Amino acid sequence: MTNFYKASNFIQAALKIFFRTNKNIAVQLKILAELDSEFDTYKNIFPPATDALIQNVVANQNFGKRKCMEIFYRRLGDPRFGDTRFNWDNVSQRSKNIFGHWLSAEDLETFFEIIRQTAVDKMWRYREKFWRAYLPYITKTKIFLGSNAKSLAAQLKENVKLNHGDLRGAAANQSVFIFQIGRYIFSEWSHNGKLRVHKIESTLNLFETAADFFEHDFISRSVLEKNFIEERIHSSPKTYFWQREVSEWLKESCGIDKTQKDWRLET
Repeated sequence: MTNFYKASNFIQAALKIFFRTNKNIAVQLKILAELDSEFDTYKNIFPPATDALIQNVVANQNFGKRKCMEIFYRRLGDPRFGDTRFNWDNVSQRSKNIFGHWLSAEDLETFFEIIRQTAVDKMWRYREKFWRAYLPYITKTKIFLGSNAKSLAAQLKENVKLNHGDLRGAAANQSVFIFQIGRYIFSEWSHNGKLRVHKIESTLNLFETAADFFEHDFISRSVLEKNFIEERIHSSPKTYFWQREVSEWLKESCGIDKTQKDWRLET
């Protein structure tokens, strides 16, 4: 088929109908791969295809999730912030939220995999389990990496290469996981560092807008050590001491009611 016919209104309309009505996810993924190989011709199809496929992936117990993440992130970018969010204008809010949570989970997984690989925190599994319990409430994430940590992250994630930032003023193998819950920004460090919490409003003293906390290509360690409202050491993780403290704070400040059964590590 010539490019003229591929780009015709009839073919484009037929493809949009196909993704809305054909629920065979294996077939959808096959067609998506073909459209991806000729993206310039079919780029107008991607918003409706993305919308339909994301929801179909969830309906099919995340079958095809990795492939969708790789293609949609590469073609449309991150719907949560940055200029690329405009690429998602014609995607439903529900699908954007789902994809945003997929990206947050990817960042969380990458961060703790870096910790596991470097073995700087032998109790890292307790932290990972804790924050996984709160993952549905995390709206934005970004990892800032030292130069060595950045190389490791690139090796760990071959397909979905997220936009990680540079960490300055810290060791080359350090990284920090920044994430937002409600009106608060949290920072978790890879090297047994303290958990710190900032009010979004307080970040305006550090950046032009609160969104810049995530949209900047780099961050300095000193920035994350200013204007925080809460600070916690990950003390006595096996007794769940710090977890109870932070969980109670999240309940009081964010209205999220989780119990120990949600974040207790099964050993």
